[in-house]
Amino acid sequence: MRSLPYFLLDVFTNEPFGGNPLAVFPDADDVPDELMQKIANELNLSETTFIQKARAEGSDCTVRIFTPQSEIPMAGHPTIGTAYAVLANSLLNPGQPTHLIFDEGVGPVRVDFEHCEDKPCKLVMHQRPPQFFEPLDHALVANALSLNEYDLEPNLPVQIVSCGFPFILAPARSLDAVRRAKVRLDLLESKLGHLESQELLVFTQETVNRESDIHCRMFAPRLGVPEDPATGGAHGPLGSYLVRHGLSDGKHIVSEQGYAMGRPSKLVVGIESVDGEITDVSVSGECVQVGEGTIRL
Repeated sequence: MRSLPYFLLDVFTNEPFGGNPLAVFPDADDVPDELMQKIANELNLSETTFIQKARAEGSDCTVRIFTPQSEIPMAGHPTIGTAYAVLANSLLNPGQPTHLIFDEGVGPVRVDFEHCEDKPCKLVMHQRPPQFFEPLDHALVANALSLNEYDLEPNLPVQIVSCGFPFILAPARSLDAVRRAKVRLDLLESKLGHLESQELLVFTQETVNRESDIHCRMFAPRLGVPEDPATGGAHGPLGSYLVRHGLSDGKHIVSEQGYAMGRPSKLVVGIESVDGEITDVSVSGECVQVGEGTIRL
């Protein structure tokens, strides 16, 4: 009987059982795609990653990312968590002393890092510059979130933004509105199914913690993720949105997520611009390795 080892981490937190859990399989070169999907479905985490030998020149390794339902081309907490696992467990020797390059579905993804007390720290994932889509109807998206149109900010657009993976960004008036949000699958499929994204991130500038700038929740039932406790892939788009619409200078955006799930998460976003054009998008956070195990095949 064959066994596949894996590491279990909590990402975007410095405490066990917070943040977003992630399973990382370090030796997946000969694991078929169908089996990767079955393993991700079995573990039923938001995402599971599989590390394979580098295929693209200049990359340290290939990282495959699976939700319980499908493979996706890029995601934040799997990228940062996999980088932590690679460094903490000496799974490979990075080609550069300050960063890793992962070959993902969107191409090369860079993760900067440092070492603090013999542990990897200050992990920073760089995402693609944003792509902004046309604004959506407030009432339609509000209804899909089981909210009233009044619950969304009338002077801010509901908009799809992508930094490698698209998300619908819905600005809410209040923390109460975000807490009341609940996805209606019938409307998500019938009214939003034709869009570039059906993954919904609802956010507000009213926060639980004083040091936070944004409070948010993210729903991705199409991917087998009813709600996600920390979504790094959505925070590049979110930070870009905040800068584009004059809500932040982008230098240091602190976001809180996962509170509705009992898994508090902290994500830090940085947006750099030149002459009004966004040139660099980064998302960072801490990780905790909470366990390891094997899958018997």
